[in-house]
Amino acid sequence: MDENDNVNDHILHALRLIGLNLLRGMKQAEQVDILDKAGYRQREIAQLLDSTPKAISVRLSEVRKARRNKNPRRKKAPVQEKS
Repeated sequence: MDENDNVNDHILHALRLIGLNLLRGMKQAEQVDILDKAGYRQREIAQLLDSTPKAISVRLSEVRKARRNKNPRRKKAPVQEKS
């Protein structure tokens, strides 16, 4: 392992600690939602939250469904018929 890899590992470790500190006290669904929006993968979220990928998969499904229901796609305006 060269010095750059070691520095990168330390930076990633520090970022994870900061992220975990920010998520402290939140419900798992909120944590998963934030981490998903931040671009973390299912497996990474599971590792960060000390959970299983399957449990996170279920939670992600619930979170994404709630997002869809909260922000429905815009419906097209009805077409007016010519008289």
